[in-house]
Amino acid sequence: MPIKKTEAFVLRSFNWSESSRTISFFTRDEGRLPLNDRGGRSLKGKRGRPLNLTHLEITYYDSDKPTAGHLSETQVLSNWTFTKDGSLGRLAFSSAACELLYHLLPENEPHRDIFSYTLKYFGSMDTVERDCLPSVFLAYFFRLCSMLGYRPVLTGCAICGRSVKSLESDRASFSPDRGGLVCATCQVPGERYIGLSTEDLVRAVTLQAGSLESAAAEEIGFSQSSRLIDLLLVFLKTQADLGKINSLEFLEKLKQANV
Repeated sequence: MPIKKTEAFVLRSFNWSESSRTISFFTRDEGRLPLNDRGGRSLKGKRGRPLNLTHLEITYYDSDKPTAGHLSETQVLSNWTFTKDGSLGRLAFSSAACELLYHLLPENEPHRDIFSYTLKYFGSMDTVERDCLPSVFLAYFFRLCSMLGYRPVLTGCAICGRSVKSLESDRASFSPDRGGLVCATCQVPGERYIGLSTEDLVRAVTLQAGSLESAAAEEIGFSQSSRLIDLLLVFLKTQADLGKINSLEFLEKLKQANV
């Protein structure tokens, strides 16, 4: 087995024995990469346990077989503490990004731009003001969709291309199946459409085109951020068969409990 080294962070892990597990990493050079962590669950293991939400350098033995290679060594390059006000929200939004990457990225396909952008996103989650956390997550979510080829059409009709200036006058609605807004003329009876207010559309267009830095200056209420997050989740479940994102459900429970 050839030995390799790359930057990485953990997306998810699966236990398969009392002492070992498989870790799904997102790596700079290989994309999403599952590796067997032999003895990684044992308290007697000599190698430190790779922590979630930590920027690592990993050394591993690659495998030419269908089974995963195995982890050799790890070194912490940097980490994020998420100790500022709203730490649970910071952790949940950061974990949600890892879940999205796990579900959306194919194995062994490099996405260096997404890797770098996600590291930058974790840094933003660690430092921005609490009230701006939802807008930063949404900016990341919109950009991730675009980077993977799932950019929703928000500035015109996804079918005819006509500019949609006002949702009220154009009676446009969002179609997860068509990949964006659909004007009244192009809507088909019986198809699924999601209503979207002009305020939500303006916010979505701004975040889709903006940077993490600009989003860090935007305060969005929980209700509006929840509507836009739900819109993107339904869109990706339709377009990419996205699985359940547990971290976002945890955030909803936190809000209901006023935590």
